[in-house]
Amino acid sequence: MSKSRLIFVSVAAVLIIVLIGGFLYWFKGVPHKPKEVTLTFWGVFDDSDNYSGLIAAFKNDQLMQERSPKDVAIEYRKFEYEDYEKSLRDAWSRGQGPDIFLIHNTWLPNYQEYITPYPQADKDDMNFDLYKQSFMSVATYDFTRGGQIYAAPLSIDTLALYYNKDILEEYYRENPSESNILEPPTTWSDFIDRVGVVTKKDEWGNLQRAGAALGTANNINRSTDILYLIMLQTGTQMVSDDFTKAEFAKTTTADGSVYNPGERSLEFYTDFANPKKKIFTWNRQKDYSIDEFAEGDVAMMLGYSHLIGSLEKKSPNLNYGIAPAPQLAQAQKPLNYANYWGLSVPRFSKDTKTAWDFIKFASERENVATYLSSTKRPTARADLVTWQEQEMPELATFIRQGLSAKSWYQANPDAIEKIFLEMIEKINYNSSTISRAINDAAKEVTNLMRGI
Repeated sequence: MSKSRLIFVSVAAVLIIVLIGGFLYWFKGVPHKPKEVTLTFWGVFDDSDNYSGLIAAFKNDQLMQERSPKDVAIEYRKFEYEDYEKSLRDAWSRGQGPDIFLIHNTWLPNYQEYITPYPQADKDDMNFDLYKQSFMSVATYDFTRGGQIYAAPLSIDTLALYYNKDILEEYYRENPSESNILEPPTTWSDFIDRVGVVTKKDEWGNLQRAGAALGTANNINRSTDILYLIMLQTGTQMVSDDFTKAEFAKTTTADGSVYNPGERSLEFYTDFANPKKKIFTWNRQKDYSIDEFAEGDVAMMLGYSHLIGSLEKKSPNLNYGIAPAPQLAQAQKPLNYANYWGLSVPRFSKDTKTAWDFIKFASERENVATYLSSTKRPTARADLVTWQEQEMPELATFIRQGLSAKSWYQANPDAIEKIFLEMIEKINYNSSTISRAINDAAKEVTNLMRGI
């Protein structure tokens, strides 16, 4: 080989080595900007500030970076409740919509087909057994099917008893021998006794002050939820085990006696608005229950924790307390009614894995605590109960009640609510008997469940 040719080959070899080295250096030695992913997150009630801390922590979490090395941006959008469902369904009908969304605990029967369940890839993931151990038991009932996880809640709310301390103290001053009146009722029997002594009527029997906001449909906040609570407490089976028909009008047998817990529950509830009954304390002419309570014109009402904020705005000087929801005297353990939301991933999400990674991260113990500190909502995680009771004692009743919270399978929650409201009004207007009203309602709910 000639000397010039040898020099040429040598130079070419050096250039190739330099190019290869530079190539390897570029792809191995120099850090590249991760793939950018922007996820949209739709919800209700919460503001973006309630999630900003979680989103920032997720972006910087080392474990999440190892699982999914992406530059993730999550944009939260708050909707008005009245527009939320329509916005979701309109977007999904076009194959669009959010990557993460909040789903109500009663919506899974209607929304399951739109959801990508959590991808359980390995034993360290948020598997079904870990989910059951971590969250209140009602979440497993509402948000899992066949061992698959469809949503994860950060908080769970329950109905509790709000009571006006001034009204109870007024009665005690007039009847000092009855000191027990100062304590909120723990059973429905106690509740009836309180209603009887603090309700005020004029000489013609017209209500001047209500003992409780109970008995009607449209002027009581979450009246249907209160009736659901009473039905569940009395052992009413709301739907069949195979979710094909309504059972809440069904007669059953216990201890050799035949009775209908659904009918008894409906009668008990509506008796509070029946002028012919001793416990008559409310009617359709009353203002909305929250307003009446805020004005000091009703002694007791059932409501969720978010009413604390409403009452502080409406009546900052109102002297009231919060106690657990009344239970049946013979109940061996408490039963409360749950109303809450969970984070989920629709099948239209552009990156279901990263979306679920965020939900897994957000629902971990320390991150749920961050969210609860921001929102002042009761925890969905059982292992945060003691911590939150100490940090937020004003929520203690709601926090503890989450452990005994229940709900029921609703094929179409909005339609079922209307059916129950109409059922209550039939009794209020004396246009139907208890038996006929509840049986008609059960037939309508069954038709919904069967798509008729």
